[in-house]
Amino acid sequence: QALLAMYAQMIVDKAQLMHHIRHSLQAREQITLAELCQLQPLQHGLAELVAYMQLADDGSFKSLGEDGQSDTIQWQGKTAAGSVVEKSARVPRVIFMQ
Repeated sequence: QALLAMYAQMIVDKAQLMHHIRHSLQAREQITLAELCQLQPLQHGLAELVAYMQLADDGSFKSLGEDGQSDTIQWQGKTAAGSVVEKSARVPRVIFMQ
């Protein structure tokens, strides 16, 4: 419960994420979530990653998942003391398409 409450407080601008996906798809027919995160690193960590996954799932974009394929997404986070730490999550491969 506490973990969910923490992520609920994080505001992720889904419109900005949608713009990033659309802009990336102007130059190509498809792009993976991992490639999107390399082009524009996550600013809000896991909350932002979850928002991207929701956009793939809610019909905002044509997307597909590759069965059995996964990607590791990395980002920088901060500890409670303010130190920068490298974080990562292994997620099913998501491909956004035009």
